[in-house]
Amino acid sequence: MYAEKMIRGIPNPQWIDSEGRPSGELFQFDESARVPEFSELSINWCDDDGAIEQLFSQQKKDGTIQFKVGAAIIPRSSLEFLINQPLYKGLIKYDRDKLPDNDYHGNILRKSDLPKATRNIIAQSIAITVEAIILRK
Repeated sequence: MYAEKMIRGIPNPQWIDSEGRPSGELFQFDESARVPEFSELSINWCDDDGAIEQLFSQQKKDGTIQFKVGAAIIPRSSLEFLINQPLYKGLIKYDRDKLPDNDYHGNILRKSDLPKATRNIIAQSIAITVEAIILRK
């Protein structure tokens, strides 16, 4: 059901430093009406190469390309490591949430009622799990 890797689209060049490392800004969660008490961070599950192709072809409502910079690759095992740390127990999980136009879609979920400092620590922790950045050509 879950692939070994997930990808997160990068819309803003300022969310990657000059060395190619992602910042925590890339991992800021949106409030979710779908999953009570959790916020969502949209990802694609890397079932096959089509997941990256789908992400790179994704458009905003105005027809422009959504992820102009590229994509961050996150190993599921690294996220599992975070999820199982004592300080993160019950705060982070993930799901598969296929969309009508995206069979690869899913989310990393984070408890929504956390202090800002904890939310930032989680975002930075996810950022350091990134194993690669694929830049758009």
